[in-house]
Amino acid sequence: MANNQLVRRNQRGGEKGMFFRSSLAFGHKSNQHSRMEPTNLSLLEWISQPWHWAVSGAAIAFTVFLLTWMGRSFGVSLTFKDTCGALGAGKVNDFFKIDWPNETWRMVFVFGGLLGGVIAGKFLASPEPVAISQATIDHLATWGIP
Repeated sequence: MANNQLVRRNQRGGEKGMFFRSSLAFGHKSNQHSRMEPTNLSLLEWISQPWHWAVSGAAIAFTVFLLTWMGRSFGVSLTFKDTCGALGAGKVNDFFKIDWPNETWRMVFVFGGLLGGVIAGKFLASPEPVAISQATIDHLATWGIP
């Protein structure tokens, strides 16, 4: 097995495969593995595997495009304004008045993101430590991070 493959071992010593065994799926160049071979994973194992950074970037770009196409503005920081308005600041200042039918989606989006983070952290987290290179460990040690 090549060093640049991302494959974990289960307790019986067998492979607990990542989404793709080829290192090409993670942006590494390798002459040994030129095609991607999908592994047999359950949905939960598939979701909890490391994903390439471009997947989340594409998802965010698609979300922003979709919201723009629907005539919405994507600004999660506006949720703070909505929260202040929901807590009564709209009675004091007109800036905090909320148009609930048009602003509810943003509150649901933010709370869904928070709930998704809690679910991922509690139920999808790997019990195994994160595998980082020795060079990274040495570099962090120079900063005083054990």
